[in-house]
Amino acid sequence: MAKRTPNKGGVKVKKVSTSATRDSKKVAQGKKPSLGQSFDELNSRHKLLAVVFGLQAIGLALLAKAHAVAITAAYGANNSLSSTQPAPVTALRNLFEVNLVHLLLAIVVIAAVYHALVASRFRGQYEVGLKTTINKARWIEFGLTGGLMMVTLAIVSGVQDFASLVMIFVLVEISALASLQVERAGKDKTATHHMVTGKASALPWLVIALYLVTNWFYSSAHLPIFVYWLVGSMFILHILHVINTFRQLEKVGRWADYIFAERLYLAINFVAITALVWQIYAGLLK
Repeated sequence: MAKRTPNKGGVKVKKVSTSATRDSKKVAQGKKPSLGQSFDELNSRHKLLAVVFGLQAIGLALLAKAHAVAITAAYGANNSLSSTQPAPVTALRNLFEVNLVHLLLAIVVIAAVYHALVASRFRGQYEVGLKTTINKARWIEFGLTGGLMMVTLAIVSGVQDFASLVMIFVLVEISALASLQVERAGKDKTATHHMVTGKASALPWLVIALYLVTNWFYSSAHLPIFVYWLVGSMFILHILHVINTFRQLEKVGRWADYIFAERLYLAINFVAITALVWQIYAGLLK
């Protein structure tokens, strides 16, 4: 409001109230960024992550030394050395060797390519997915990098059986596809959707935990202590990812904003990949 007040000379001077100006400033300060601004900010993050993952791939290729691990297959056989009669035993056969450096390189290269494509060629499709809260790109990337991460973590933890490693990778893929299906279901999602996602994501951790416990109690050659720190830190990050995904799907609090959940996913995913790669490098590949 404006009012006229007399001054000492008797001339009325117009005095403008600043309350409206203050209110407008408060509104401007508390105003959420527009959808376009949020998309631009996410695009910048994807470009930065593409560069950082690319640099990590270069650093890993230059610094890491090869570390081959034999991948085996178990099959039934008869113990021909038995003094009485042949007894059934479990035999192992080396199928091939996998270089841990190659696995880690595959993870960071896939991550770098994903972020580069989302920031450029597939930006439009990605942003449509954000608008509709059906983020197909995220779950494709999670299925690939997450599957390879769990396979790598399992190998470092002593899982060398080929069938077990395939199972772990497939379970992560099922978890990613189930999460995508929950997003597609929207308000029609049920507890069964969450149950399938939860079980598929939990089973690989159960397999790894069993191998760790078995090695601790029965093996004379214990795993390096860094493996336990590695598994523990990755499990904590996995729990954070589960919490972020669940709250996003249920639209709890700030997670009702899909962009907010996507920012958290990008941060957790970056920390998880980086932690896995460089902890294994420090423990085995220096």
